[in-house]
Amino acid sequence: MNEENQDPELTPVTAAWSAPSPNKDFHARMQKAYDREFRRSPWWRRWPVVAAAAAAGLLVAIVVVPRGPRYEPVQQPRFIIISQGEHP
Repeated sequence: MNEENQDPELTPVTAAWSAPSPNKDFHARMQKAYDREFRRSPWWRRWPVVAAAAAAGLLVAIVVVPRGPRYEPVQQPRFIIISQGEHP
């Protein structure tokens, strides 16, 4: 800390102060609070995510997976019209 940010009257108090030790059940309480806040939600609450992933997978399967032979149009035959007196 800079000297200008320190309070000269509180310096001896903070030097003499020591933090109390945590309670015996501190870790258990913190773990329960964490689990309550960040536990994984049940699958029925996540169904929109599951449905979106399934739809994306289906779309990829339809677009990427090759299907059977594709239809190619038959070329039209070339007709040569011969008028009277001409030979090909």
